[in-house]
Amino acid sequence: MDNIICYCKNITEVEIKDAISKGATTLKDIQKQTGACTGNQCAELNPSGKCCSADIN
Repeated sequence: MDNIICYCKNITEVEIKDAISKGATTLKDIQKQTGACTGNQCAELNPSGKCCSADIN
């Protein structure tokens, strides 16, 4: 089972790594390719209660 990194958009670690392998070098690039870190329900959905941007970086 893949680790979910972005709970708002249900984006996995594998999807983020795939975006990086396809040339994503910044958080903004990853957001564009995957939609990760573009939700607004971090406190409700993420077990840590915070935005996933630190995990992505």
